[in-house]
This record gives sequence, C-alpha cells and structure tokens, in this order.
Amino acid sequence: MSNVMSKDILLVSFVVSNKGHGREYLTNIANLTSKSANVSVFVPSDTDLKKELSSEVTVYKSKYGYGAVEREKYKKYGKLSQVIRGGARVRDSLSIYKDLISLIEKSDFDIIHILDSEYISLLSFLNSINTVGKIYITLHASDFYFNSFTFGSIYKSCIRKLLNRSFNKVSGVICHGDWIKDRLQKSFPSVSERILALNYPSQVYKKPPSKSLIRENLGIPNDKTLVLFIGMIRRDKRIEIALETISLLSEDYCLLIAGNPTDYSLSDIDLLIDKYKVGHKVVTDLGFLQKNKFQEYFSVSDILLSCHSKTFPSASGPVSDARTYGLPVVVSPRGQLQYYVEDAKVGVVSNGFAAEDYARAINLTNVEKNQIRESIINASREYSWDSFVNYQVNFYSIL
Repeated sequence: MSNVMSKDILLVSFVVSNKGHGREYLTNIANLTSKSANVSVFVPSDTDLKKELSSEVTVYKSKYGYGAVEREKYKKYGKLSQVIRGGARVRDSLSIYKDLISLIEKSDFDIIHILDSEYISLLSFLNSINTVGKIYITLHASDFYFNSFTFGSIYKSCIRKLLNRSFNKVSGVICHGDWIKDRLQKSFPSVSERILALNYPSQVYKKPPSKSLIRENLGIPNDKTLVLFIGMIRRDKRIEIALETISLLSEDYCLLIAGNPTDYSLSDIDLLIDKYKVGHKVVTDLGFLQKNKFQEYFSVSDILLSCHSKTFPSASGPVSDARTYGLPVVVSPRGQLQYYVEDAKVGVVSNGFAAEDYARAINLTNVEKNQIRESIINASREYSWDSFVNYQVNFYSIL
C-alpha cells in the first residue's frame, strides 16, 4: 500500500444506516484505510458505528438523519412510492450536505471520498464547494442514459449532463467493475480518464461449518440441493422468477428465501408461493437478517440464485459474498454480473431471463460446482477487502 500516513481522509456515507451492505462497506473501508492514513467518517445522525469501527477512526455526524427514507416505509404509496421516496432522499441529503460543507470548511482534509449519494444533492454539493483536487466519488450505478419509463431512469438521464459539468471538481471516480466503468466513461467524459474499476469486495474464503445441524433446524434434508435467494427483496430481483424456477426443478432441489421484502408484502410472497405450488420446496425467513443468520444461510446452501431484471445497472453484494463461502452463483445475462461471473469463472450465466433459463443454469451449476469451487476461492483472494482498499488508496496517491 502506498505511503499515505500523513494524509487526512474523510469518508462520507449517507445510506450506511445501521444494517446491510452499506454499513459493512463503510466500516471495512474505514478500518483498513486507517492502517495507513488518518481516517474520519461523516455519517447521518441516526447511524451508530461504535461496535465495528476501529478506535483509530474519528466519527463526525450530521445533525440530520437518513433512516426516514428506507424503502419499506414507502410501500404504502404503491406506484408513487419511488417518486415520493426520491423527494424525501433529496430533502434529507441536501440537509446533510450542508453539514458536510460546514465540516470541510473548518477542517483540513487531504482527501474527501463520498462513498454513496443521492445525485441532485451531490450536484448541489459540488457546485457549492470551493475545494478542488481532493474529492473522490464512488458511483454504484451506471444507468445514466434513458432506458425505461421509470422515475429512476428519467431522473438519472436528466441529471447526467449537469453532473458531467460538475465533475471537473472531482479527482477520481471508483466503480464496481469494468462493465460499469465503460458505461460511466460514456456518460461522464469530463472524468473518463480518472475512473477506477474494482470488483465489489468480499471476505476471503473460509471453510464453512458443517451444514447438517443448521439444515436440521431449518427442516431441509441434507440430500437436497439448496438454492439460496438472499438479500433485500426488491422488484428488480424478481422473486417471482425465483419461485417459478424452483417449480421447474426436480424434487431434489429446494429454495431458501431470506431477506427483507422492501417492495412486497408478506402476503404478496405467500400468494406467489401458492401460485407456483412450491410450498413444500421453499423455506423462508422474511425480514431483516442479523449477520449470524446471513452467514448461516450462505454456509448451508449449494448455489446462489440472482435473477435480476434486464435493467439492473450495478454489482451485487450477495453475489460477491458468495465467494466467502465457496458458493457458485447463477446470474442473469447482461451487465456487470455477467461480466464478473464469466471473467472470474465463479458460476453460470443464464441464457435468458425466463424461469426455464435459470433452471437450466442451476442444473448445469450443480453438475460443475466442484470444478467451479477452485475459481471461487481464487476470486475471493483477488477481490478481498484488503486488495480493494489497497487499490483505492493507491488511486488516491496516483491522482
């Protein structure tokens, strides 16, 4: 790692909250970077990081919280939920950015790295700040061109040109994969030569505990091939396709669905299970998963299924986490997920977006999973958190 010990680095996270991948993302980056630099983090008021953060990391908080914009709180608005939630995100982000500007103006940070952000408020921040030459931004999404009649697509395509002009104040952009980098370079030519692509990181592979006892507690026989569908259950993850897929597979397979249904009600999921007549093949744990449950479910499974929609623009935390447990993955064609799986040889890409395509891919993965495992273990080392942070810190130094 480059010598940046004399550098004062501020890591900014709006959506870190108190759970999920956003929290792990910030805390891992902060703790590892603090081994070679002076690191501070800036988070909303309702974020508690005491348990995970190293004592070497200084925490600054906005006066404002961000928990009020969690997806599940907006389900009651139906088709308008995305628009109403988007307005709340802009409102809260603008308030938090004002506090961030105040902190920056009275401090002397060498590097300010915004790890996640709502985009209108990010634009306002860049236009308000006088600092040039030390701002870095991580962009998780890549869909800044109009590609569908959705609020998100229209919004991002409208703000793209404005962001491109303001990115002249940005020293570098980090994204999670070469496919995403290619799209961002086309969207933001002003910063195209200063984009670093790093695959989404995970912990290095560790041999999982015995599956037998955990499976017994879940009521899953040891002779079944367990397919895992895990994480925040949003519309673009298409749980209905996962259930239809398991209906097409033999009785040797069962499906474990675990995660918080943010765009569905519990009754919606029950109706889908009944629709595909798979109640005897499905085990569910619907709600926010504590870390130990997350680890258990990965440990006892045989294959991870990810059936994102055609327009999904990003990397996936669960797909990356599968490396830690030696778990082969089945993913949708197109996008960063296909690029990653084919490049790292950690699973099988479905031939299409229909349930029959995923069923065929799962059968193929089950046959080849022992050969795939070595590639998964190698990928877990190559895309570890240590490696990720090392590249990111070097990127600061180079630019």
